[in-house]
Amino acid sequence: MVQTGAEEVILSATSTDPSGTAFTQDAGYRFAGGFVDSDVIQAAAGDWVALVSTGPGAPPQRLYAATSPDGLSWTVGATALTPTSVNSLDPTAIQTGPGSWRVYYTQSPTGTPFGDFTIVRATLTR
Repeated sequence: MVQTGAEEVILSATSTDPSGTAFTQDAGYRFAGGFVDSDVIQAAAGDWVALVSTGPGAPPQRLYAATSPDGLSWTVGATALTPTSVNSLDPTAIQTGPGSWRVYYTQSPTGTPFGDFTIVRATLTR
């Protein structure tokens, strides 16, 4: 899924020292086409899941799940996890068991995308 006219991209970088304070940008984009607000979680070895939001340029913002075997090449699911009746953004996930995560994200009315925020809790399972 690519948002028409959306320019946001998500990059990644790899730590180049033992302290984890120096980084080198990885080649290419992890996400292009307007995705923002990523939260990456490792489901299992060779199985990564990312929660991303569509960008604010084409409201309403919606959450999507993406998968990756290596954390670098991603496939975004075709179906949004959240409805068009509200803006949904800034996801954060905490693993609660095998194949299960508690997700917190921000929600706002479509008419006021930058105000009237609430925090929503949901469960993501695989």
